[in-house]
Amino acid sequence: MDKTPAELSFIERFGEHNAAVMINAAVSHMNTVHDDDAGELFLWALAICIGSECMKEKYRKDHPFENLTEEEVRAWCLESNWLGDYEGDVDYLALMIGMYHPWVIDPETQQPREFQTREA
Repeated sequence: MDKTPAELSFIERFGEHNAAVMINAAVSHMNTVHDDDAGELFLWALAICIGSECMKEKYRKDHPFENLTEEEVRAWCLESNWLGDYEGDVDYLALMIGMYHPWVIDPETQQPREFQTREA
């Protein structure tokens, strides 16, 4: 399968290894509920990894990303609003609580939305 523009851009910035880790991490979370990539395997993988928090440091043992942070990937994602037109599945629980807001440019404000967390 040919690489999409988003995947090529990610590889240019973060390397082939991290692109493969992203896809493998997302595949490990497949559950028949959020498995439709709508022809955008890499963006699907990114969306699932955001929702499953795969890029967080505490999960690096399971998903061995190298030399990247979630903040760097978010900045890359926002530069071209990669998830703005994505139509495949996402982690629907993450979507319901707003985890994707900081990853997508709001068409009205042209800024990422705020993600509010509650302190316990």
